[in-house]
Amino acid sequence: MDRVLAVDLGGTWLRAALVDLRGGRILARQRCATPLGGPEPLLEAIDALIARLAAELADHGGDPIEPDLPIGLACPGPLDPDSGTTDGLPNLPGFADFPLAARVTSITGRYCRLHNDASLAALGEAWLGAGRGYDPLLYVTWSTGIGGGIVLDGRLFGGAKGLAGEIGHLVTQDGGPRCALGHAGCAEGIGSGSGIARRARARLAQPDGEGVALAVALREAGAAAPDAVDARMVSRAALAGDPTCRQLMREAARATGLALAGAVNLIDPARIVIGGGVARGSWSQLMPELQRSLAQSVLAWDRRAIDLVPAALGDDAGLLGAARLLALERGAA
Repeated sequence: MDRVLAVDLGGTWLRAALVDLRGGRILARQRCATPLGGPEPLLEAIDALIARLAAELADHGGDPIEPDLPIGLACPGPLDPDSGTTDGLPNLPGFADFPLAARVTSITGRYCRLHNDASLAALGEAWLGAGRGYDPLLYVTWSTGIGGGIVLDGRLFGGAKGLAGEIGHLVTQDGGPRCALGHAGCAEGIGSGSGIARRARARLAQPDGEGVALAVALREAGAAAPDAVDARMVSRAALAGDPTCRQLMREAARATGLALAGAVNLIDPARIVIGGGVARGSWSQLMPELQRSLAQSVLAWDRRAIDLVPAALGDDAGLLGAARLLALERGAA
């Protein structure tokens, strides 16, 4: 097996690719806006993207897609990778206790292997990206949410239920803000893109001088209304000097750093790779405070010399990780 299909289900985009396992080269790619109308439109979109991949190859004289090529599917959690069942997808209705892998197989006629998107991004970075040659590897996606994955001996370490690596749900502030899943004080509720935006909107609602000054700063950063505030606007306002936004970004970096410190103390990774939109967009702004919280909280800091780098594969990490997972399963790695 030299080629596989990979699909990455994101909150904004649904991506599909044909991947050459011999070198990790993406031979063709397609994407569409992620359907929000429930399982059936999503399944139809996946099938349509595979058809579009076949048409793209035909247009460029490429080899046709074999009917038995398997699909690796990167999907946000929570989910059970062994059964291929989702337990509710963020911002996508209708996926509670849903047999997504089996339904993809039924509509496409292809074997489908489902796994957590952050875990597969970890595997992709370990295979071809910034984590290549480092083991154990800890990968963190710092974006709308905060997720992660662990690669050990070249393979995903998923734990007993496939949930290992979820560092965003490590509690860093007792009784702190809640994440989208309702957990109080976890790193995701404080430091994720959605957490930063929620906390900024809460500050805006305060009837004091700070709320007024913050509203002005966020308008200048592009926020047309309070409910339009996102982490990028908070970051821009922080760089422009707004004290409240600077504090919000420091708190985000500290919470994420504390969660990372807990993971480092537990698994002692050879390298930490950080990807995701929040990290990419605000790396230089976030890293000083994150490094401080690591230094204060990691055991034997001087001896560890923690190697922390930005991810290298961008949006392709999940697709390549999904392909790599199939290769490892089928002995083609």
